[in-house]
Amino acid sequence: MLMLFKIAASAAVIGGINLLARHNPQLGGWIAALPLISILSMIWLGVDGAPPAEIRAFTVTVLWGLVPTATVLGIIAVAMGQGLSLPLALGCGAVAWGFYTLAARHYGLLG
Repeated sequence: MLMLFKIAASAAVIGGINLLARHNPQLGGWIAALPLISILSMIWLGVDGAPPAEIRAFTVTVLWGLVPTATVLGIIAVAMGQGLSLPLALGCGAVAWGFYTLAARHYGLLG
């Protein structure tokens, strides 16, 4: 039952941001950049009884994830600015994220 609540609450946050972005894309983007999902994940880890060291490790990994996230968003924005369709721009961003993830695994940043 708790898992269903966590899924519903997380989905409601994402859905709410989507609705907001339809009316105000700039504000929606700003709110989407907030660490809402990371904070919710930390709360859910705490509710599930995860030890502080595990929550800290999660938080550090989220910090490492900011670099590829910024890169992906930059690539998508530039690609769409150059006239690429959304699917192609997302694909370019996904490829960049994949390369970063492979490099992060190679250097031991991901388990």
